[in-house]
Amino acid sequence: MPDPNLRGRGLMPYKPLGLSILAFLVCGCAQQAGQESPGANLVTYTEDREVCIDRNAHRNAYFGDLHIHTAYSYDARPLGTTTTPADAYRFARGEAIPIPPYAEDGSVLMTQQLERPLDFAAVTD
Repeated sequence: MPDPNLRGRGLMPYKPLGLSILAFLVCGCAQQAGQESPGANLVTYTEDREVCIDRNAHRNAYFGDLHIHTAYSYDARPLGTTTTPADAYRFARGEAIPIPPYAEDGSVLMTQQLERPLDFAAVTD
């Protein structure tokens, strides 16, 4: 059976806590007229420079690959991969590299090349 002394109290014990939190929020958000917001002058420029050609106020997107396997990898070698980490980075820079399958004598049958170089790459053998 519920305690009759607690009847009707509900959220009353939390009312002072709620009012205190509300008061702190209102005081914390208040800003005096003419007062700069914190962080408004975090950067101090010591010289005037011309804006970069590729400047983008929303920042630039960079494209790359952070999971490249080469012949040193146990899971890529059985598939006929013969490229080395140096080959992988040459590929990332936009150079053509040989890809399997190879001819019976080991000569290159096909190559692969990116349309544009990657901005970053990491070999993860």
